[in-house]
Amino acid sequence: MADAKKYLFWILSSIVTVTVGVLWFLAVGQLNDQRTQQTNSINSVFTDLGKIKSVNESNHPNGDFQDGMEEIMNQVKFDIHRTWEAKYTTQKTAFNWPTAEGELPQVTANQFIPLTPIELKVTAGGVINPTNKDVSVEVNRIARTNYADFVKDYMPKLASRIDAAWGEPQIEDEGFGGAAGGFGGDPAGGDPTGGGNATVQQDVPTHMVVWEDNNQKALDARFTFTETPSTLSILYTQEDLWVLQQWLSIIENLNKEAEAAYNAKVTEIIGIDLAKNGDLLGPSGVDLAKESILNGGKIVAGEAGGEDGGMGGMDMMQQMGSMSPEGGGSSNNGGGKDESGNLVASDDPGDLRYVDDKYQPLQVTALRDALDPEARTPKPELAIAKRYPTRIRLKLDMRYLSQFLAECGNAELSIEVLQVRIGGESGINKGGASAGGAGGMEGGSGMEGGMGGAMGGTDGGMGGAMGGMMGGMEGGMGGAVVQASEHPYHQEVEVYGIVNIYNPPNPLALGIDPDDQPAGADDGGNGQAPGQGDPVDVGAE
Repeated sequence: MADAKKYLFWILSSIVTVTVGVLWFLAVGQLNDQRTQQTNSINSVFTDLGKIKSVNESNHPNGDFQDGMEEIMNQVKFDIHRTWEAKYTTQKTAFNWPTAEGELPQVTANQFIPLTPIELKVTAGGVINPTNKDVSVEVNRIARTNYADFVKDYMPKLASRIDAAWGEPQIEDEGFGGAAGGFGGDPAGGDPTGGGNATVQQDVPTHMVVWEDNNQKALDARFTFTETPSTLSILYTQEDLWVLQQWLSIIENLNKEAEAAYNAKVTEIIGIDLAKNGDLLGPSGVDLAKESILNGGKIVAGEAGGEDGGMGGMDMMQQMGSMSPEGGGSSNNGGGKDESGNLVASDDPGDLRYVDDKYQPLQVTALRDALDPEARTPKPELAIAKRYPTRIRLKLDMRYLSQFLAECGNAELSIEVLQVRIGGESGINKGGASAGGAGGMEGGSGMEGGMGGAMGGTDGGMGGAMGGMMGGMEGGMGGAVVQASEHPYHQEVEVYGIVNIYNPPNPLALGIDPDDQPAGADDGGNGQAPGQGDPVDVGAE
């Protein structure tokens, strides 16, 4: 006991030290746990704040906010669906097959009318059997032949709507005072009356609108079949016809108060470019103005594929990397890209016909997938409407340019104008008469102003003709009077646009459950949803 008392102090000191040490370690551990918890809590707040401003985060961390956004997004989907229905219903009236007297028989049109949307119901092999999608069959040959016979002779009728000639001379050649070799009947280019004055007469249009021969030939080639066309080719050709008719309707509306060419707002069609259809090229992209400036302001118009060919034809060949200089298509069956990464068209005439939401050529497989009602990944930007590229170049009274653009937007088949280019050389070889005189240089130089007459005739006629055109050289003709232009306000205008061809409304493409859509959202007034409805009787091959 005495020993215990002797060492009591040290024993108690040890116990206290150990106790304090244990308590200190326990307190420090607890503080570390609390510090870690608080640090994690603060970091979590910063993480959530980072998610709010992150473009890759679609859901707000606040639960109430997320629920509210889902409700708003659902309402937006329904609003888009109703707007889609309204646009589709309105646009349906523009897609009338020509069945008037002397046009397409109604029984023939009835074979093709139900085949929309085209990409969902028809392939390059024919109409898809709804009960077996691996089987397709062409519409009967009689109906396809009837359409080919109808459309090849339809262009003159369309041209007559705007008072334009088709496949015939459109300019009345008045010459220079009626002489072939000079002015006023003098082969040397002089004035037969001895007066020393001659009047340079202008060519007089025989119709209100002059339609360039190059473009007429290109359209004739587009709407003429050398053999019995496929069902898919006919459907796409009819789309082309509707777009062409819409351009002509716009011109017709602008000129409806004109009496003749002298007071018409549109006096000349240089070219109308339609979308790609098989081997037939379409217009190039919306950056055409930039490319044309870099190329010296030249815009090619007319026949597809040639030097004087379709508007933007060479640009499109460079874009696709799939067309030959003659405008021929690729034999690639599956489409895709070549070794250089350029898009390559397949044998399907719908391949690279339309453009996507970035206005780049669209492969038809992507369009067919987007229209599939069973698609697992909806693409509303492709499913709602097909973007059909088109372009027109014409001579227009610039005082009415705004009216022309308004007509494009208000048209029954509305044209979304993306680019307007004013002035500049068209690059078209007008092949014959120059602007300054009848006849021009033999063979057609295409130069504005020309040399006057047929080089002035013989024996000194060159000097007489040049003197007349240049304002009168001393010893030549004396003074020549050149009439002022009848259309001082007219300029060449090029318009590139997109026609949105709306497909039948499909709620699944918007991520809407058909059972959840509002009452009346699709009451059946717009026809069957894509992929539904009775099979089409396509007849025998």
